[in-house]
Amino acid sequence: MLARLAWRNLWRNRIRSWIVIGSVAIGTLGLIVITMLTEGLLRQMVRNVIDGGTGHLQIHRRGYLQDPDVRKCIADPDTILRRLSAIPAIAHAAPRVVLQGVISSPYNSAPVQIVGGVPAVERQITFFHRYIVRGRFPLQGDHALIGQELARHLNVNPGERMVLTSADRRGELVSVAVRVSGWVHTPIRELNRYFVFVPIRVARELAGYRRETTLIVVRLHRARDLRPTVAAIRSLLPPALDVTPWDAIHPEIRFQLEIFAEFNWITALIVFLAAALGVMNVFYMAVYERMREFGILRAIGMQPQQIRRLIYLEALWLSLTGLGLGILGSLGIYVPWHVRGLNLARLSRAMEVWGTGAVVYPSLSWGPILEFLGVLFVCVFLAVWIPARRATRISVVEAMHHV
Repeated sequence: MLARLAWRNLWRNRIRSWIVIGSVAIGTLGLIVITMLTEGLLRQMVRNVIDGGTGHLQIHRRGYLQDPDVRKCIADPDTILRRLSAIPAIAHAAPRVVLQGVISSPYNSAPVQIVGGVPAVERQITFFHRYIVRGRFPLQGDHALIGQELARHLNVNPGERMVLTSADRRGELVSVAVRVSGWVHTPIRELNRYFVFVPIRVARELAGYRRETTLIVVRLHRARDLRPTVAAIRSLLPPALDVTPWDAIHPEIRFQLEIFAEFNWITALIVFLAAALGVMNVFYMAVYERMREFGILRAIGMQPQQIRRLIYLEALWLSLTGLGLGILGSLGIYVPWHVRGLNLARLSRAMEVWGTGAVVYPSLSWGPILEFLGVLFVCVFLAVWIPARRATRISVVEAMHHV
C-alpha cells in the first residue's frame, strides 16, 4: 500500500521528479562509462605486458632482477623445461637470453635490449608476429626483428645488415653481424624504440653461453592460476633459482592499477555527493509543500514511522528509476564499443606510453559497479534522513496553520 502511494506521490510534481531521476541516471551513466573504459584500458595494459615478452611468470637466478648481470644465468634450462612440462596449468615455456647492448648501422647507432629466443615457441608466447609492419618474423640464421622507431633511427630496411655488440660473461665485448628480417610496431613504446629479437643461438654467441639462458618465460592457460602455479614451480626449482610473477617484474603496472582504482572511487564519490545533495534538496521542498498532507495523514491515524517509511519509499523509487535508465544507457554504449572498440588513434602516442593499443575495448566488470551503486543507495538514503525526520515531527495543529 505504501509503495503504491509513494509511486503516485512522485508524479504529482513531474518536472521535479524527472530532474532528480535525470541527475541520478546521468551520474550512473557517467560512472559506468568511466569504469568500463578504465577497466578495458587496464586489461589491455596487463595483456600487452604479458604478451610483450614478460609472460605470466619468469624463472631467473636469484638476484637477477635486482642486478641483471649476464653471469647470473640458468646453467641447465632443459631440465627445468622438462619439469615445467608436467604442470597442467602451463601452456608454454621458453628459454630466453636477454642482453643489454648497442646496435649499429652504417648511418647510426643506439642502445638496445637484445632478446634471444626460439622463434617457433616465441610465436606462441608473444605478440610480435602480429605487429610486423614490414618484413617477416625471424625464423632462422642471423636474422633480427627490430622496433619500427629503432629501424627509422638506424635508417635500415629489411634485408640490410647491422652489428650487435654486447659484453659476454667474461666481460669482453662481442660483436655479431645480423640482417634485418622485419620491423615491428607494438602498442608499447619502449619496445618500438629499444627492442631487438634474434634467434637464441645469436644471443648465446654474444653472451658467451653454450646451453645456458638468462631466464625462462612461462605462459599459462588461465591467468587466475598464476599464484598456485608460482607455488608449484617453486617447489620444483633448486635453491639457486626463483620464480617471479609478472606483477613483481613490473611493479609500475601494479601501481597504475591501484591509481586507477582510487581514481574510480574519487569519481564515484563526486557522483554520490551530487546525487545525495539533489535528492535532499528535492525532498526538503516536498516536505514543506506537503505540510498539510502530512498533517491530514497524522490526523487519520498514520504513525510517524509510516510517514518516514513513505518518504524513504519515494526516494527508493526515484533512485531505482534513475539507476535503471542509467544502466540501460550505459549498456547501449558498451555493446557497440565492446564489439568495434573505441578508436583513439589521435591519442596513439599517449596510448603507447600507457602500453595500450590505439583501439580500446571497454570491459564491464559488475563487481566494482555494484559496489559503487550500493554506496550510492546508502548516500541517497542518508540524504533523505533529515527531510524524513522533519516530516515525522509535523503536528496536526502546525499543518492546519500552514499555507
